Amino acid sequence: MPAADAAEAIIRVEGIAAGYDGNAILDDLSFEIRRGEVFGILGGSGCGKSTLMKHMIGLLPPVAGKVYIGGDDIVAAGDDELEVIRRRFGVMYQSGALFGSMTLLENVRLPLEAYTALPGEAIDLVARMKLALVGLEAFTGHLPAELRAACRSAPASPARWRSTRRSCSSTSLRPGWTRSPRRRSTRRCAASRKTSG
Repeated sequence: MPAADAAEAIIRVEGIAAGYDGNAILDDLSFEIRRGEVFGILGGSGCGKSTLMKHMIGLLPPVAGKVYIGGDDIVAAGDDELEVIRRRFGVMYQSGALFGSMTLLENVRLPLEAYTALPGEAIDLVARMKLALVGLEAFTGHLPAELRAACRSAPASPARWRSTRRSCSSTSLRPGWTRSPRRRSTRRCAASRKTSG
């Protein structure tokens, strides 16, 4: 692989093998994710998608193989080094990503309180700015369940979806979506958005 291409890879998985209780789930899996690339991991229930993610973010050590985040090997990293690496990325889950007993504002404030020395007023300002970036500034005092209920009741028309996609569908894509053929046409991802009704 040319050096220029290697520099573009922000996540690199090399020969990962993983399993539980002697049962192999992943065997010699390798791939790269490049900056700006949309990359999908698809498969049936129990095929290892969640297992792969847990290994990619350093929650579980693999039986074999390496995972590089921005050039840093998280498999070989010690606890302190891994903590520094983890601060450079975030993980968004499909559901249950927020603490249900805390408002949206409190959820966004939490990592700022834990990982920065900012005063409370600055944390509040940053948290409100982040919520505004995704169109949720009007929901700062809402609990996650209240927001999910509003998203479920939203009509599924394309016009409505366009107006709510940033706040309601952050982990899914439009039906039939595939990568543009202009960008790495050999990598394709297809996902669907669940609609109610």
